[in-house]
Amino acid sequence: MAAREAIGLLDGASGRDADFLEAVRRVEVAERIAHGVKQRLLAEANRRRVARAGIGAWLSAELGYGSSRARGLAEEARRIGGMPELAGKLAAGVLNQDQTRVVERAVKAVQGTGVDAAGAVAETLAVIEREGVSKAKARVRVLEETLAPGTVRDLAVRQRARSFLQVGETEDGMVRIDALLDAARGAVVRSVLDQMVAGGLRSRQYDKVEKLPSDVVTVEQMGAQALTRLAEVYLTVSEERRAGPFRPKTLFVTRVPGSVRNCAADDTTPGLSEIPAGVR
Repeated sequence: MAAREAIGLLDGASGRDADFLEAVRRVEVAERIAHGVKQRLLAEANRRRVARAGIGAWLSAELGYGSSRARGLAEEARRIGGMPELAGKLAAGVLNQDQTRVVERAVKAVQGTGVDAAGAVAETLAVIEREGVSKAKARVRVLEETLAPGTVRDLAVRQRARSFLQVGETEDGMVRIDALLDAARGAVVRSVLDQMVAGGLRSRQYDKVEKLPSDVVTVEQMGAQALTRLAEVYLTVSEERRAGPFRPKTLFVTRVPGSVRNCAADDTTPGLSEIPAGVR
């Protein structure tokens, strides 16, 4: 229904400006409901063993999912699709796909540990509602490290190995930059670019001081300008400044469940699980 209404709105090329965003909201809710119902159906199909090679293989063969996406959706459905505590939220479209993934991670973290999965789900949902999905992800990372020390460090090693940056040239002479960064390096780069873009927006919209070129208008263009500015600063400063040590600031903070210690701090209390630097 939401999709048909949205298509009708586009075909008619009429309606108030606000109608288009309202249509997006309705389509989003419909997609959330569809995703939640799909999770519940896949969980039940898995319980009944109706797919001989498994629901992940079925998703790949019958619906054309890539292997990693099919495997991820199948694992998500197995872990949370059949949970009574989530049935209502999944069917009502309360959770988007990012939120369901972080809830699934919380359930995965507590499996086999004796920690109540329903309690972990409730706490994760509360953080999502109160502070947003980014803070919920940070909390789950702490939970993973608390229950299985080394989890975050092992993940960081795997992510770092997968990281890359490639610079190429298009046919018309533009430069294309493709990159995939691990969480630690990505957080540093994103925090700098976000601050630079926010500064440009603030100076233009509130301070009425123009610090950006006149042809830099969109947020995406501001991001390109910020990246270029980083290169300009590097080429301007002295060799000593370039070689200076990096002292990272705290990029996010979350509550730590139970008794743990941060191995980046001067906490030498024995017998407490360690949380690597940056997971705070």
